[in-house]
This record gives sequence, structure tokens and C-alpha cells, in this order.
Amino acid sequence: MTRLVSDPSRADLVLRGKVLPLETVSTSFSTVALALEYTVKMELALEMKTADGEVIPIDSEATRESELYLASADAEAARKNRAEALQRLADVLAVRVHDALNLYLQDRRRDAPGPEAGEPGMESS
Repeated sequence: MTRLVSDPSRADLVLRGKVLPLETVSTSFSTVALALEYTVKMELALEMKTADGEVIPIDSEATRESELYLASADAEAARKNRAEALQRLADVLAVRVHDALNLYLQDRRRDAPGPEAGEPGMESS
């Protein structure tokens, strides 16, 4: 069973990190040079370690993504569009980190030594 604990010294896995500074660039313009769309880029700096100090690799490509959102003359609409884009980015990156961890744990279980032949619970062929 997996449990979330607040004390890192009692955890089987510890994930530490931060969101690096966001980058927002205008990506399309109207004929009068007004921005129509923006792209916001998000990147995470993460470190995941097991209780025994083993570093779990996370592909750097999995921790960065960009999202397009519409510009607006209405400041509240522009803010809402950007916030929604950031939420989509956070969702995508969270899934990627989860998947990277899951793949690592599956590989680790597969490579772990199993019970020896002849031990109880194992059938001989």
C-alpha cells in the first residue's frame, strides 16, 4: 500500500523540485501588430530519490512543455486564458512525472530477484 507521509526521512520516495521561471511570448499578431496568441512555457527542475539515496532519472523532455492561449483586450479574459493554459501545463507535466515514476518502479520490480526455484509458492516445471 502506498501512503503519503509528511516527513521525508520516513518516505520510500522523495520528490523535490520547483517550477522554473515561466516564459511567455507572443506567437501571432494582427495586421496592426496586436498580439492575438501567446505561448507560455513551463519547466520543472525535479529530483526524485529513494530512501537509500538512489536517484530516479526523470527525462528532462518530460519536465517541460508549452501551451498556446488567446490574447484579449479584456484584461480579465486574458488572465483567465493564461491561467487555464498554466493549469493544462501543470496537468500534463504531473502526468508525465507520474508516468516516469511508474515506469521506473515497474522496471525495478521486473529486475528484482524473485524467489528461487523450489521455494514454497513456486512450481517447478
